[in-house]
Amino acid sequence: MEYLSIIIVVGILGFIVFRLREFFKSDKSRDDFLDTSEDVAIAAKVMAVIGSAFAWFLAPSSLIAIFVNPPLIVTIKPALLTISGGALVIYSLAKLYDKRKKRTDKAAGK
Repeated sequence: MEYLSIIIVVGILGFIVFRLREFFKSDKSRDDFLDTSEDVAIAAKVMAVIGSAFAWFLAPSSLIAIFVNPPLIVTIKPALLTISGGALVIYSLAKLYDKRKKRTDKAAGK
């Protein structure tokens, strides 16, 4: 079960890297940035939820926790949550920027 959790998390990280690489190879328009940041934020949230669920199930409990090394998914859980939070902040800022640009473009008559 620990290996399954790591495989799922690495698969989602692979998707995130693929989307970011695809964005950097494109013409980098505003819509592309918004779409990429949305995809990355959603994938990171899914990764954090799946990682947290597996960590909850796999974490050692009671006195055994003192003598046993925790599984890798439990160890990397804070990093998964940090990645998810950072991706969500970037997506939120991109969304706010896009809304503002649309308003100013609409006001300018474009």
